[in-house]
Amino acid sequence: MSKVKMLCSAVVTMAFTAMMSWSCSKVESMVEQEESKKVFTANLVFNGSLESFDAPTRATSTSWQDGSQVYLQFLVGEEYVQGAAFYDAGTDKWNLEFYEEISEGQELNCQAYYFENALEVTYEGVSLDETSIVYRDEAGTYFYDGTTLTVNAHLAPVTGRVRFEGEPGASYNFFGPSMCTYYNIATNKLSTTTKEFVHSLSESGKSGYYYVYFSEYSPHELHFYDKENNARYARKFRDEVLAPGKSGYMNIPTIDNHNGWGLSYLVKTYNVGDVSFNMVLVDKGTFAMGYSKNPNYESTPVHNVTLTQDYYIGETEVTQDLWEAVMKETGSTFDEEIMPNYPMTNVSESEVYDFLGRLSRILDFSFVLPTEAQWEFAAKGGNKSKGYVYAGSDSVDEVAWYSQNSEYNLQEVKLKKPNELGIYDMSGNVEEFCSDYHIPYSSADVVDPFQERQSYTYKAMRGGSYELDITIVTTTYRSGFSMSRASDLGFRLASY
Repeated sequence: MSKVKMLCSAVVTMAFTAMMSWSCSKVESMVEQEESKKVFTANLVFNGSLESFDAPTRATSTSWQDGSQVYLQFLVGEEYVQGAAFYDAGTDKWNLEFYEEISEGQELNCQAYYFENALEVTYEGVSLDETSIVYRDEAGTYFYDGTTLTVNAHLAPVTGRVRFEGEPGASYNFFGPSMCTYYNIATNKLSTTTKEFVHSLSESGKSGYYYVYFSEYSPHELHFYDKENNARYARKFRDEVLAPGKSGYMNIPTIDNHNGWGLSYLVKTYNVGDVSFNMVLVDKGTFAMGYSKNPNYESTPVHNVTLTQDYYIGETEVTQDLWEAVMKETGSTFDEEIMPNYPMTNVSESEVYDFLGRLSRILDFSFVLPTEAQWEFAAKGGNKSKGYVYAGSDSVDEVAWYSQNSEYNLQEVKLKKPNELGIYDMSGNVEEFCSDYHIPYSSADVVDPFQERQSYTYKAMRGGSYELDITIVTTTYRSGFSMSRASDLGFRLASY
């Protein structure tokens, strides 16, 4: 692999005091060098061109602005020597500086970068944001005869670009693509970020261009977050969509119209005192309940279940701080020491139903325990299920706390990855009570099942816990319990 020679301040310190843009205010180069060191210069013939976006051919623009600067890397042996070319419109010439001797008499590789709308340019690198355009040619060439240096570089966009349209003045959040954020001169590399961007549309209802860069490690997806409605939307792109040099234009998705975008999950946020909690929408649907290969015979036979009503389920188990807030809000003394963000455990059946009643009165909305079918459908990811063994992954350590990785200790909620619906900890950490009873399955298809008590005395429990084995924290394992207190047993809310 080729190495890049580091340009240290002992050799030269470069500072550029103006920002560059395509309208291109002039960038002044201030070079300070020690008397014993030299900045090399040469006559430059720069056969450089810029490829426009959406160019069907290699049609280019060569209308360089005064102060335009191109960063250059000249291959010498197995290393690269840094350089920079500055365009002077007054003389219609390029001025060249490079900082080590370069090879003469042969055509060699030269890499070139050019930036529009850069935030800041320093001797170390170039700071960029989502409006900065990056052009690059990694396969350029140079030839140096000792006096004149000829550079051939066809600079093409590194990024794609996209514009959005929606309600004028609307605020929107989007994330997903990597954005080029910094060019390091010494390493000749772009760094990226995947942070969420928050913007508002202009009065025209249209945004400017965002220059998006999908790194090899990032999925080709865009995501929108509608904070007003707590809705998230996702859209996947083929590799050729928003590829370097391509432009995209799309409408911002809304609750009423999100054609082309998937509504990934919808969340309702509630507050009790200073404690907030989220309820995630699960759309109605049909699924195969149970698992024929599960060593737990009670998970068979597999049978089709249809849920005819949308419902909400807790993003996490009920936490200790939410329990405390509800009890104090309803006038109950609560003197026990709590661990915020940890699941509430060691509660009896009567205490759970008392809590549900108190919470429902506080918020004037009915909260219940999920049925066993609702629990399993949500754990499997609802209609967005990818068929994982555990809630959100086939790799248990990504999503679950169980005996082998918890050291037999209760863990905070939301430390592991969520499942396809954005729900956390449905595998492991604590087992969870359901509203119906633990009754053997039949092979018959059922609609909105609710297993009444009949002659059975145990409530259904799902999800496994931090004390139990890896085979028990799947989405399909089931067991029954008398709903007495246990240190690894908690519960999750449901509502309609």
